[in-house]
Amino acid sequence: MKKIFATLVGLVLATGISFAEDSAKNDSRFGAGVKAAFDYGMMYGFEEDIDGTDGNPSGFGFDAGLMFRLNLAKGLYFAPEVNFAYTSTSHKFLKKERSYTSMDLEIPLMFRASFAFLEKLYITAGPQIVLNLSNESDIPPMADGSTLLGGMANGAMSALGYTEHTEQGFFNFGIAAGLGYNIVGGLNIDARFYMGFMELFPDTKAIGYDDVEPGDAFTYINMHGAKMTKFKVGVSYWFM
Repeated sequence: MKKIFATLVGLVLATGISFAEDSAKNDSRFGAGVKAAFDYGMMYGFEEDIDGTDGNPSGFGFDAGLMFRLNLAKGLYFAPEVNFAYTSTSHKFLKKERSYTSMDLEIPLMFRASFAFLEKLYITAGPQIVLNLSNESDIPPMADGSTLLGGMANGAMSALGYTEHTEQGFFNFGIAAGLGYNIVGGLNIDARFYMGFMELFPDTKAIGYDDVEPGDAFTYINMHGAKMTKFKVGVSYWFM
């Protein structure tokens, strides 16, 4: 019995020391950690409603990366991050699904503040830079019999190099804000909302609105004005 009691006391003391170390990490002037999140993204801001679609493109993705911490004052931190993010959205146009995927480097320049009356709860907010690393669109061909640009059939247009695809801009910018909770030690869970301010497809043309040449990135629907919003739920851990 004494051995069991001694073992339990030892475990409690070890746990207390571990939590104390984690607390010390959180109170240190500089820190670093890792994070991962699941995302739900949706495009918004289209210049006009798109007839024949079932709504704006939306879908799920994820991101993961590193976070850093600079203690500015008691309970206030500058906490920038560097995350690799995968986003996949889709919608239907004339009952055919179109999907848009991208790999991005997201750099949120966040400020984090704890509540004085509830130290485990914190808020985050700040600008976010997004650098597009790669992007693809999966757009099924229109029916062969349909007449499109210049009155040509879809098959004839494809033969001349007119193939629907999107081209995402390299740089984007927006703002993010969220709410988090410190579970224990350096382990946290949080939710965050991001709103992009710049067009996703600035160089993608639209039939009926722009002059389209063979090889141009273009779509038969008007993607002008499309921007990205994301809602994220994730976990993070400060390892120093």
